Amino acid sequence: MILNLTRKTILADEPRRAAGFSERLFGMIGRKFTTFDAMVFDHCNAIHTFFMTEPIDVVFVSKDVKVLKTVQNL
Repeated sequence: MILNLTRKTILADEPRRAAGFSERLFGMIGRKFTTFDAMVFDHCNAIHTFFMTEPIDVVFVSKDVKVLKTVQNL
């Protein structure tokens, strides 16, 4: 679960971590948010949206888990 502690809201009930090379490379390409509602990429400061079929919201977070930037409907 991913929480916004300041607003006391749930951002994601069932996040999925993109841990392996393939998951990091392909991310959400060809996937739908059916079995999870967020994808987490560790140590990532840039993303691409090639071949995406639906808009996504992106949150960039620092190492100490502070939100640095958000982008909606990318």
